[in-house]
Amino acid sequence: MKQDINLSLRTSILEIALNVEKHVNLIILTALNIKMEKRKAISNKSGNLSFKNKIDLLFDLEIFNKEEHTQFLLLMEFRNQFLHNIECNSFTKAITILGHDKEKLLLKFDKLEIKTDIENRLYMAFKSLYIKSIKITVEKINKIKELTLENTDLVIDLLQERIYLTEFIQALYEKILDKYEINFTDSKEIMKLKFEMFEFMTKEITSFMESEEYKNLNDKINISLTENKIQTVFK
Repeated sequence: MKQDINLSLRTSILEIALNVEKHVNLIILTALNIKMEKRKAISNKSGNLSFKNKIDLLFDLEIFNKEEHTQFLLLMEFRNQFLHNIECNSFTKAITILGHDKEKLLLKFDKLEIKTDIENRLYMAFKSLYIKSIKITVEKINKIKELTLENTDLVIDLLQERIYLTEFIQALYEKILDKYEINFTDSKEIMKLKFEMFEFMTKEITSFMESEEYKNLNDKINISLTENKIQTVFK
C-alpha cells in the first residue's frame, strides 16, 4: 500500500521554511554588511551555513535573545521533520517524534478562539509562529538600519570635531603671530616680553600636539575614519 506523504502539507511547510530562512539571511547580511554578490556562507549554494548555524550566529551576536532563538529553533525542528522524515506526514506524527514538550511550546502560539481538532490547532499554531518569526526578522533588520544611521552621525561628528580642532589651532597660531609680532618701534622690554609670551604659547601648543595622549587619540580617530570603515558605515 502506497504511503500517504501528505505532499500538500510538506509543500506548505517548505514554503514557510524558505521564506523564514530568506529573512534570516537578510538579518545576517545587514548586520555583517556582506555584499549580496560576494556572499558564500549566507546563500542557497551547497556548503553554506545551515539554518541552525544561522540562528545560532544571530544569538551569539546578541541579535536574537534567548526566547527568539528558541522560537526559531522550534520552527526549524518541525520543518526538519516534514522535509527529511518521510514518516512525518502530520503535526500529530511530528509530536510523537519530537515529544510532547514541543507540542506545549507550539500550542503557545495557538490563536484560534474556537478550539478544533489537535491537528488543525497545531498547524495553525505553526502558521502563527511563522508570522511571528517574520515580524521578528523585519524588526531586527529595521533596528540594525537605525543603528547604522546613528553610526553615520557619529562618523560625521568625529570628522567635524577634527576639522574644528585643526582650524582652531591654526587660527590660534595666526592670532599669536599677529598679536605678539615684534615691532622695532617697541622698547627692549616690550620686545622681550612679546618674544617670551610667543615662545611660551608656541611651546604649550607644540607640547599638546606632541603629547602621548593626543597622539593616542589621533591614532584611534584615524583607525575609525579609515576609508573601509567609513564606507561600511555609509552603505
